Amino acid sequence: MGARHVASAVAVTAAAFALYCATLLPGFDFGDTASFQTVAGSPIISPRDGYPLYFAIAALFLPVLGGDPAHALNLTTALESAAACGLLTLLAAELSGSLVAGIAAGLLFAGSYTFWSQSVVAEVYGLHVLLVSLTLWLLLRWEARPTVTRLGIVLAAFSLGFGNHLSMILLAPGITLFLLVSAPDGWRSMLRPRIVALAAAIAVGGALQYAWNLRTLWFEASPPASLADAITAAWFDITKADWRETMVMSVPRTMLTDHAAMYLFDVRQQFGWIGIALAVLGLGGLWSRRWRRGA
Repeated sequence: MGARHVASAVAVTAAAFALYCATLLPGFDFGDTASFQTVAGSPIISPRDGYPLYFAIAALFLPVLGGDPAHALNLTTALESAAACGLLTLLAAELSGSLVAGIAAGLLFAGSYTFWSQSVVAEVYGLHVLLVSLTLWLLLRWEARPTVTRLGIVLAAFSLGFGNHLSMILLAPGITLFLLVSAPDGWRSMLRPRIVALAAAIAVGGALQYAWNLRTLWFEASPPASLADAITAAWFDITKADWRETMVMSVPRTMLTDHAAMYLFDVRQQFGWIGIALAVLGLGGLWSRRWRRGA
């Protein structure tokens, strides 16, 4: 990665941040955004609030940005989203082998409707994309020079992401497969005791972010009777188990076609048919050149 890549990523970050600032929500909103704006800065966050990393970063930025806390949190999200677009530029450039393609990808994503709409209000998705992009970019850096230290950094970025959004787990199968097929000493080297121990230790460290949420249960009027009860209650709220089963895990088969159509509509709305076609061609080209990355 050269100076031109860094300068380009910074330029994309600045352009995205300018866009988000120009269209930023000035104050409070409804729904989850209002909840984030209310809770941010509090020393106590419940398991139902979740997102300890998001709130920890917000607590650092709020005193610096000052003024209206709601506006400050919106601005914090804009900063995170803009940084995500910069990192996405580096990631796309690394994958495609073209800096121009990386810049185009970063700018296109920055201006896509859904991501823009989540970048001008207090939301967790900008930080999520930032951590996803960081993890994947670090993974490619490990592939270029596979050392245990670099592997640990990849796993640390991945585990850190769990403190913001649990959907990071969706990256686990792909990352695991990539590590196994890209290990210079064969896939069995990834199963060495010290590697497994390193991964386990980092995973535990990532999970400890939720100790902040867990601690809050003992401030309630009816605190849990034991640590086991506290963990059970926290897991229920953090994973939103009361709606997850019906809205995510148990979608009726009759609705699968509708969901696929909705997904296609969203993708087409963001990037158009030309963007979809270019994505398919790009994936095919990546498969033909470096199949591990295409997978």
